[in-house]
Amino acid sequence: MLFQEVKFLENYVNFAVTQSKTVPFIVRLQMTSLPFARNQPYDLFADIAFLPDFKEDGADVNVVDAPHVVPLFSTDNVNVTQRSRAVELARALTLALLGTGKGVSGQADFKVLSDDLKSVLGRDFQFTIARLSDSTVRVRLGAAAQPDAGVSMFPRTHNATLLLLVPESYFERNVRAKVSVFGRFFAVHALTGKKLEVGMDEEQWSRALAKIIIYGKCSEKTDASDAGQEMMKAVTANQWKRFNALLEKYKCDKDRRQPMWLEMIKILQKFGMVTAAFELDKNTPVNITELAPAKSVGQNRNKKQSPKKLNAGK
Repeated sequence: MLFQEVKFLENYVNFAVTQSKTVPFIVRLQMTSLPFARNQPYDLFADIAFLPDFKEDGADVNVVDAPHVVPLFSTDNVNVTQRSRAVELARALTLALLGTGKGVSGQADFKVLSDDLKSVLGRDFQFTIARLSDSTVRVRLGAAAQPDAGVSMFPRTHNATLLLLVPESYFERNVRAKVSVFGRFFAVHALTGKKLEVGMDEEQWSRALAKIIIYGKCSEKTDASDAGQEMMKAVTANQWKRFNALLEKYKCDKDRRQPMWLEMIKILQKFGMVTAAFELDKNTPVNITELAPAKSVGQNRNKKQSPKKLNAGK
């Protein structure tokens, strides 16, 4: 079944990369859930957009189209297959042992085994990814079923494979192009569907930024709100050089630039935002198997196929 899924995906990729005036890249998206408390019954969602790199001079606004993103494969596809096999094995073993336990000690041993099997049956991986628009995906890290706690979040990491179709115009001046990732995350109660609000209002946001400016020992003439907003834009765009230029502009203590940067990242987290950026090289290929006709699926797994070139995101 997994082999057939891979073959279908290969044909799907082959069809998708025919879109005109785009350069295809395979990108891996890693999502991690790190709850601060145990037995929290929440599903975690993240809306993630792939956008042109944020330019200090505003040049990014001249880009006609944003990249197109197509979800292809996630680790949960494999996990579900593994879990279904484990469930079948656990049920078969339970039935086989139902009549074997005799006496008190036998029943006690069987109860321990039964509890262990329930823990296997209860473990449920729910990682889902879907498109919201051509350039945006929504990721869901669902609360897992637990035999002793209903459904709850737990620390875990999942990977998803995406096909990113980048307009050729991104590479007109250079073979390398930078893509920005911007996302917002939120939590929803797994049983009631009620959204758990994450973030701060504008007043809290301004106060938090002002505290960082004060910590940085910037000039007393500095408007803490305006300076904080400017620095936050640099941090959001991952522009270290621009950030240091702003420290110079507002006469801040450069020895505190690293803690200031980190505290601004923490503010983004409290506001429910995530940012990242990566470069794409048009001339760096990745070899994947030649996309076979659908009729060959499952017929000849050992047949050698010529490689097809896609590009890799760095």
